[in-house]
Amino acid sequence: MNRIQLDNVHSTIFTPQEYQVELIDSCLKGNTVAVLASRSTRTFLVTMVTRELSYQTRSKEDGGLDKRTLIIGKSGPKLVAAGEAIQQNTNLAVATYTSLEQVKGWTDKWEKVFLDSQVIVMTSDVLETGFETNYLNFEDNLNLLVITDAHLLLASQVLSEFLLDLEIMVLSRVAKSCRIIAMTSPVLKQSLSPSLLDSLLNYLSHKTGCKINTSSEIVTILRYINKPQERLIMCASPYGSPRPDPETEVRNLIAHAMGFLEDHRYDPVEVYGPEYAEFCVGVPDPIREPKQILKEFLTILDNLEN
Repeated sequence: MNRIQLDNVHSTIFTPQEYQVELIDSCLKGNTVAVLASRSTRTFLVTMVTRELSYQTRSKEDGGLDKRTLIIGKSGPKLVAAGEAIQQNTNLAVATYTSLEQVKGWTDKWEKVFLDSQVIVMTSDVLETGFETNYLNFEDNLNLLVITDAHLLLASQVLSEFLLDLEIMVLSRVAKSCRIIAMTSPVLKQSLSPSLLDSLLNYLSHKTGCKINTSSEIVTILRYINKPQERLIMCASPYGSPRPDPETEVRNLIAHAMGFLEDHRYDPVEVYGPEYAEFCVGVPDPIREPKQILKEFLTILDNLEN
């Protein structure tokens, strides 16, 4: 089987875009609701933030804080992809649980999972099962909590209580170093009015204790797009006659074009005959739009004079 050689892969493939770097920086500085439409960007964001905070998840013997990173979500395949990405790009121990069958009959094994794994990835169902056993207790062991599909998970009573407990610990400085990332995307695809969208995002922000942030390539686009400068150059007449100033000549050209359009007669019935009259009712007038454009040119010239 042929393997891809790194020398044959362009370096920009592994270079994050500027808006992705801005989101990573925002997540590292504070609790963030990231509104992202791209699945790959969400996976990249989780992987990079986990890697940047990995010094906290390492054992105290290795100079870390012996914390744990918890990633929870609704979709098992997406969580598996996130866990694989973290495992491939870091040297952290990752445990992924996306099915209740994987944790069936667990009691004290919950504690062993958190002792052996530095990054724990699980669905909301598995998390609720762990809370029900009373063996799953985070206390101040979390350095990062990632909630994927936050708009779906916040309906869970167990998760809401967990976030409330975490907020109380943060306020009491028991879990001061815990960072929260809530990610959502479908809100952008729904036909919501601005007021409903604002209410939904504010609800997510309030429930998770995060600030809303969005990904945007506007800065990159503004930096690399063409920025042409328009210049109007008047050439001398080859016959030696003086030329009028540019504005006068433009107005004369517009007046000539407008006169041509006014003289143009357009009647589809005359062209195709009365028997096609019913088919010609909805045919647009071809001179209407050109006349509107010329009028806009004149409006611009009038405004420039003022």
